[in-house]
Amino acid sequence: MGRWIRFFLSCGLVLVAQQALADDKGPSDHNTQGGDWFTRIRALYVLPNDSSGSVSTIPHSGVSVHPSWTGEFDFGYMFTKNLGFELILATSKHTLCGKKALSGTKIATTWVLPPTLMLQWRFIPHYIVQPYIGVGVNYTLYYNEHCKLSNTHIDLKHSWGPALQAGIDMFFYKDWFFNVDVKYIWMDTHARLTGATTGTVHVDIDPWIIGFGIGRKW
Repeated sequence: MGRWIRFFLSCGLVLVAQQALADDKGPSDHNTQGGDWFTRIRALYVLPNDSSGSVSTIPHSGVSVHPSWTGEFDFGYMFTKNLGFELILATSKHTLCGKKALSGTKIATTWVLPPTLMLQWRFIPHYIVQPYIGVGVNYTLYYNEHCKLSNTHIDLKHSWGPALQAGIDMFFYKDWFFNVDVKYIWMDTHARLTGATTGTVHVDIDPWIIGFGIGRKW
């Protein structure tokens, strides 16, 4: 956690220095205005902040979700120079492992597709460094589930959840920019096991999603 605090402090110092320079020289050529479109490609690290109950047929058990790297494509549109939206499209593969009474047991693998729509606010849209925050909603779909338990099938229920976001676009050449972004998504599922092993369990995944990449304003 300490390294993330140092990272955000460093970003804050960059913003302060950039705004001071911009105030002396006036707005840059990278103005964000109403009607602008954005596209980005990011690398993502998906870090679940997971918790679960016990599998209904196995007392004192639990389920954890492993982190994963993946890629992301997103696009956005600015309604005004400050207010816009972003649609985030990415999918990642995760392993579900047992805890407590199931410790050391690989239960299943699944692909997760959580398209997320964010409403964003940009604080200083006239400058080269443009921080923003966002709030939105995601719908999480689970697909290609594969149970690792012998002769057992797993079914994962899709879910809705809110999302929060904070990030920075840093223009480096005309309409091109680097991006750093952090999201927290409330994401859960209800897993049902059928076959040789039976039972149900509710799992809160609630991942932190840390992204960095490149984008363009159109």
